[in-house]
Amino acid sequence: MIKNGKYYVAPPNDGSNFKVLFSRLAATGAGRPVDGDGFPEGPWTPELLAEAISLIDAEGCGVDLRTVQFWFQDNDKGIRPESIRWLARIFGCGDPDATSEWQAHLSAAKSRLLAERRARRGADDDVSQTGAMRAVEDDDDAPTPGRAGLALRTEGLFSHESSLNLPVFVLAGSVTLGFIAYVMGVHSVTYMPRESLEKQVGFLWAPNWTILNMVLLPLYLIQVIDLLTFWKGTGRLRLLPPSERKGWAQQVDGFSQSYWTVLFISAALVFLVQWSGVYLRALLQGDAGSLMMDWTLIAVVRPDVISEREAIVLTALAFLYTAACVFLYLVGLVLFYTVVDDLYRISGASARKRFPDACSDAPAVSVAVFLRIFRGTVLGLLMILCIKLQAAYLQSDGANIVDWLFSDARSVLGLHEGRSGSLGQQALANFSSFLLLFTTAAVFLFCLLRILSVARGKPDGALQEHAPWSKMTGIVGLLVTSYFLIGGITGFSVVLAISTALALYSLFDPLFAKFQSPWRL
Repeated sequence: MIKNGKYYVAPPNDGSNFKVLFSRLAATGAGRPVDGDGFPEGPWTPELLAEAISLIDAEGCGVDLRTVQFWFQDNDKGIRPESIRWLARIFGCGDPDATSEWQAHLSAAKSRLLAERRARRGADDDVSQTGAMRAVEDDDDAPTPGRAGLALRTEGLFSHESSLNLPVFVLAGSVTLGFIAYVMGVHSVTYMPRESLEKQVGFLWAPNWTILNMVLLPLYLIQVIDLLTFWKGTGRLRLLPPSERKGWAQQVDGFSQSYWTVLFISAALVFLVQWSGVYLRALLQGDAGSLMMDWTLIAVVRPDVISEREAIVLTALAFLYTAACVFLYLVGLVLFYTVVDDLYRISGASARKRFPDACSDAPAVSVAVFLRIFRGTVLGLLMILCIKLQAAYLQSDGANIVDWLFSDARSVLGLHEGRSGSLGQQALANFSSFLLLFTTAAVFLFCLLRILSVARGKPDGALQEHAPWSKMTGIVGLLVTSYFLIGGITGFSVVLAISTALALYSLFDPLFAKFQSPWRL
């Protein structure tokens, strides 16, 4: 019988246990696609079944290969209810009624298997090992949602059907923080670092709190989501034949240590150390020392605007939100790395020899992947420029950031005499932004080198035409150069404006107009 283009086998009423029933169904190819003659394409293998389950799982986690291999073996491993649900959907061929019938039948077969095992052990042995039996009943080592590691859980935030919740969360958090700043009166606030200079340090005047969190970071997260959607739903499937597709979950889980490192950096360094060790201490002591003054520390010099207690609560919320944003940003870089590493692995020389037809699309897919990584990198560098720009302004003697930038531009054009001075304050943001810049550039270069090796689709190793690698790399290089020039030379604002304009244009046209059609995916 055929259901939804797949080979359907009705549940037998022979009283067989789960192991016997599963072995029979796997050998028959129940639930597999049918060929032109109506026969299944072949029996199930652990690899094929694991891949099929991962495809129907909305989070892309499914069941790992090792767990599926246990089902094929004659052992004492049981099967979890979650795994039975996946098998019921496979054997039911996606039909709701058939799936429900198979789920009940598989659950009954599992119960019969457990009863047979207890009978073999004997009554005395069963009593002494009740705890062990309970563990075995459901222990198939399946990565169910409750047991999924940090890597799979985090990746699921980006690849779930409701993954747009992430950009909305970031935007809502920024708006909420801005509203609280407005209520507390620090949305637009000035202080006098010296006589005749009234400096604006309000929340709304800070690009790293407004433009970055309200515009750039949500767009960056959308780009990461788009990359995962393309890779898991199109690119990866085009490069591997069905019989050789490996689970994406294993690839993600292989970078679990990176996710824990990112979590430590965000929670321990960005939030605990930077807030409690620097800002909280400054607020409690009532002395900012040589730290640059902004709206988070304004209570030290303007207690008439915001009290010390209010400032402590506000800064705690601000740095907690910042830690979450840093975590999401760095996770995006890890996912860039993961996708490219997966692409490089399945498009290597050995894979091309074994599957020449499946890997023929590797050059086009690699360019499509890199375009998304390029956009994400550009957005990331623009965010880093916002951090550096705000830090440079707060260290300068400019009255507000807009006048400061225009004064610098007029100076290089000869319309304004003099150069912006410095207040001699220290900015922790200079160090943190440099680390982010270095990490972003390193990930981009790694991805570029790997992508170039995959995109060499000609026999002689020549690079495919029409992909403006040098132009995209040049945009990234120009943004990095702008970072080091901010506040360092007179006229940096002109370079910043040019690099920002080119970067924004490249977001809409990364292939620079005339090259769009050959690589459209």
